[in-house]
Amino acid sequence: MSLRAASSPHTELYVYWAACRGARAMPARADLDPVEMKPFLPHLMLFDVLGDRFRYRLVGTQVVRDFGRDITGSFLGGNNPQQPFAADVTGIFLRVRDSATPLFTIGHHQTADGVTHSVSRLLLPLGQDGRANMILLCRLARYPRRQDDAAAWDASAQAAQSEMFEIASEAEIRDLVARWEAQSDRISADPQDRLF
Repeated sequence: MSLRAASSPHTELYVYWAACRGARAMPARADLDPVEMKPFLPHLMLFDVLGDRFRYRLVGTQVVRDFGRDITGSFLGGNNPQQPFAADVTGIFLRVRDSATPLFTIGHHQTADGVTHSVSRLLLPLGQDGRANMILLCRLARYPRRQDDAAAWDASAQAAQSEMFEIASEAEIRDLVARWEAQSDRISADPQDRLF
């Protein structure tokens, strides 16, 4: 199975995931080929589902740069000082685990000096017999201005998960990516527009 030229890592990953799934609710991790996923590996995270907890099994190089550290092996929410936001994100993962439905989310981080970073995530279940035992996540972030110390902004930024959508088709993910990109462009034009 070969990939088409990527219009967005989100779109291409969804198309690939859906092709690997076939008629099943979701593909298993063994159905995915890292060589075919190479164009979007920097933006990917892979999580083990361990009951109600989610452990970072793999964190892509761009995500590590965005976070300012490698969080492989840690648990979702364990590195975030903002527990309400961490609880919201965990709720999204639980929904993907329980429904076996792909989700697209849009969120924002705003630094102490008022600069907004826009983040989009595509969460895809992996597993067998209709039960998700892993979650594959593609994370894209747009920054009007890069911080010199990514870890510093991540620790001090206020965060909000603003929108969440179930995905059932390639057309839906394309439309949502275009919407997020337009929203990010507006934020880039006025990065001091306070959200919080």
